[in-house]
Amino acid sequence: MISIHRVRGQSMLPTFSEGDYVLCLRPLSLLPLKVGDVVVVQHPRFGRIIKRIETLNDESAMWLRGDNPQSTSSETMGWLARQALIGRVVLHIAKPVSETA
Repeated sequence: MISIHRVRGQSMLPTFSEGDYVLCLRPLSLLPLKVGDVVVVQHPRFGRIIKRIETLNDESAMWLRGDNPQSTSSETMGWLARQALIGRVVLHIAKPVSETA
C-alpha cells in the first residue's frame, strides 16, 4: 500500500519542512526497516507523526526521534509497537518555494 502524508510541525527540520509531503510504502517485505529510516506512525498520544528510527527491538518495537533537537524526546514518545507503523518514507516532495514579485 502506498500513502501520502503532509508534514506538519518542525520536529523533522532540517530534513522535512512543514508543508512538505512524504510518500510511504507498506508492507515492508521488500524494504525491511532499519535504524535511520524515516517512518510515519500512529502514536497513541500524539496521533500521526513522522520520525526517524533510532532503535529497533527485534523489529517488534521501535524507538523513534525527530531530527530537530526541539522535537518531542524519545523518552516522552516511548517504545512503539510495529503495529503502529503506517509506512516507511520512500519519497520526499518539498513544498514549492514561494515566488516573490
